[in-house]
Amino acid sequence: MPIPASSDAPETDYHMPECSADQKETSFRVLYLVNFLAPDLLAVCRRWKELLGNLAILVSVPMEGNRNWRPDHEGLNVVTQRTWTITKSGKHPSGYSDVSFIHIPLDTYQQIRRIRPDVIVSAELGVRSLMASLYRRLNSRCRLVIAVSTSEHIEQSREGALRRFQRRRLLRNADLVTYNGDSCRQYVMKLGVAEGNLYPWIYAADPTKPFHGPLRRIQSDAHYLSLLTVGQLIERKGVLNAAEQLARWCSEHPDAILTWTLVGSGPCETSLKNMPFPPNLKIDFWGNCDADRIRQAYETHECMLFPTLGDEWGLVTDEALASGVAVIGSDKAQSCPALIRDGENGFVYDPLQTDGLANSLNQWFAMSAEQRMQMRIAARESMSSRTYETSSDQIATVCRLLLTRLREEG
Repeated sequence: MPIPASSDAPETDYHMPECSADQKETSFRVLYLVNFLAPDLLAVCRRWKELLGNLAILVSVPMEGNRNWRPDHEGLNVVTQRTWTITKSGKHPSGYSDVSFIHIPLDTYQQIRRIRPDVIVSAELGVRSLMASLYRRLNSRCRLVIAVSTSEHIEQSREGALRRFQRRRLLRNADLVTYNGDSCRQYVMKLGVAEGNLYPWIYAADPTKPFHGPLRRIQSDAHYLSLLTVGQLIERKGVLNAAEQLARWCSEHPDAILTWTLVGSGPCETSLKNMPFPPNLKIDFWGNCDADRIRQAYETHECMLFPTLGDEWGLVTDEALASGVAVIGSDKAQSCPALIRDGENGFVYDPLQTDGLANSLNQWFAMSAEQRMQMRIAARESMSSRTYETSSDQIATVCRLLLTRLREEG
């Protein structure tokens, strides 16, 4: 099941192996280990549980401190682990500073022994996956899937010989490895994972956020653009860089009128409010919004700007495209070169090039109102296969494949 890709990006084949067991595997136990359940994962996990019948989830923390999401585990068997969290600041080669959280669950092995899973799906390449790998080695009736979500760009700030060595050994002990995009796939293959042991597990937008109603013209004036950005107002998201580029472009194009709506909050908000902008650029701060308000934002804007300097994926791209909103997106997010077809449902640009965003804006304003609407229609159509159902089907199929192997081994 292919997803749309840009003309110069490899097309990812999302075909999954067929398994003989379509019924719920109620006699088997599947365990998912993850930092926390973000809103996009909730729908996936609920359907995953329906498909398999028996899913337990261990989260390191209910929610990370820099998130405004409320944990909602209704209908799921979720246990919060005893966790030691380290807050780390770092500088990426792209120039941005970022704060990240490293969660070290202290009771992973004990929790796994308590649950006695047949299949473990462990997110990322840290301590929890190391403990899951140890349990797998000591229990021949258990199988391990390591679910990797990263990109080669993100990993530039994390590379080191010892880290690569540890990750190679960890991945070697996994029965299967999943990846969330082509860049992630290339990264784990460089760490020695055989192509035959790799399976896709795509990110899918929280189904409550995209706007699914009929598309309507936002503005008939060809010189006007309602631009939307959704996400934290932090350095990594590239909002300050984007503000400078937008201000420069507007100064050079006084006949154009831009309204830039920012959905989200963060430490860059004060700087943005104090920046001088030309009169034809209006900044509208919406702050943190719930799902209803985010849907309204997608309904009332025709184009989204995603200027990030580094994202392992970037689900707002999925949300916007599914809402019928064209995307001008940074090539530093894995989702943009994977999902955006230049000139068809949006434009991909390099935020580190001074004229990158300007070129995309020039192409947008060169289009007629009808061409803009066709781009928005194409945006929505391009997301038809990227749903939470597809995502949950993929990981359930991976689990069934391993459960089938367990049956065959007796």
